[in-house]
Amino acid sequence: MMAPTYEEVMALTDEELQERYNVATKRTVVGTGYYWDEIVRRRAEKQTDRMIDVTERMNSSSDRMLAITVQIKSATNIMMWAAIVSAVASFAAVFIAIQSSCH
Repeated sequence: MMAPTYEEVMALTDEELQERYNVATKRTVVGTGYYWDEIVRRRAEKQTDRMIDVTERMNSSSDRMLAITVQIKSATNIMMWAAIVSAVASFAAVFIAIQSSCH
């Protein structure tokens, strides 16, 4: 039997592909390379899963850092306005004290 073309393989449903694979295994002999390829594939899949997990945790940390940064910015703005009001009040108090001492 000739090997199917790429287009023929891609046109198969998952079920059809699995059935053809199962039929072919009945008359195919595999060497150690087959098992090694599967070991490597599984390791790569585990590594990919770990990388996805790390990426998701980093994304979550970034979201938390953004929220904290926004809170710090808001607190900084409040403190800036409080300092401005305090400075204006101090100048007003000094001005009133000077005006009172002159009269």
